[in-house]
Amino acid sequence: DAAPGGTLDYQSGSFWFDPGATVTATTTNRVTGNISLNGTVSLPNFELATGGYLFGTFTNTGTLTWTGGSIGSGDILIASGGVLNIAGAAERSLGGTVRLNNAGTINWLGTGGVAGTAAYFTNLAGGVMNLQNDAGFYRGGTLFVHNAGLLRKTGGAGTFTFAPTTFNNTGTIEVQSGTLNFD
Repeated sequence: DAAPGGTLDYQSGSFWFDPGATVTATTTNRVTGNISLNGTVSLPNFELATGGYLFGTFTNTGTLTWTGGSIGSGDILIASGGVLNIAGAAERSLGGTVRLNNAGTINWLGTGGVAGTAAYFTNLAGGVMNLQNDAGFYRGGTLFVHNAGLLRKTGGAGTFTFAPTTFNNTGTIEVQSGTLNFD
């Protein structure tokens, strides 16, 4: 257990979380190196920062804030009740044959875009993706996007652009502010 207000900096290596494992300290859990996570991850204040590379097969039940770096190769589930915040102006990448599935909430808060390379993103039924700015989800190679949940643009007077190889919608799309562009 770390001291309240401290930082655990995951700089490199593989970190395994046994089923049901939870970090309850009020620390910042920051990824700044190459790490692989496996199992169920419930880390409060979990941050993927510039220079970080996160991969593996895991379920996030806590809050992950993506301020920089890359997510690659593996199967990642944002569980119901889990949160992924995409924050800041840094450009990020999603690739290396990764499947990112959202059953929780994704809040796109920052202005930095995400380029997908060999990536599959699914907003599952019951999942919510809030686009609160004018940024973009772009293809840097193959990017498949499927929305079966709620995709809504709630902020920014300009344009949020989806430019995947394939975009499939079986869910709900709402535009409350600005423009949502599918290129």
